[in-house]
Amino acid sequence: MRQDADPGLFGPRSVTWQLHSDPVMWIAGIRALWLQALHPVAVRGVMINSSFRQDPWGRLMRTANFVGTLSYGTTGAAEEAGARVRRIHRRLSVDDPELLLWVHCAETDS
Repeated sequence: MRQDADPGLFGPRSVTWQLHSDPVMWIAGIRALWLQALHPVAVRGVMINSSFRQDPWGRLMRTANFVGTLSYGTTGAAEEAGARVRRIHRRLSVDDPELLLWVHCAETDS
C-alpha cells in the first residue's frame, strides 16, 4: 500500500484486517446472521424486506461486500456504504438504536 493511500477506517495493521482475512470469518459471519435472527424485530425485518428466500447466496454476498467495504475500503467508500444501509433501514423503519446494537453485538461476538 502506498503511504499516501487511504487505509480506510481500520488499516492493514488493525485487528479488523487480521480477523477478517481469516477464512473462518465465513463461518463466523453465518453464525452472526443466525444470532441476529434470534431478535424478533430483526428477523421480522429480514422476513418482510429481504430477498434471502429467493436469492440466499446473493443476499449473503451483499452482506459480505458491505462488511468487506467497511473493513478494507477507503474511508469514503465505507462511509457511503454505511449511509446507504442507514437510508434503507430508515425507509424500512428498522433504524432503531437498540436493534442495531443487537446486530453489532452478534457480529462482534461471532
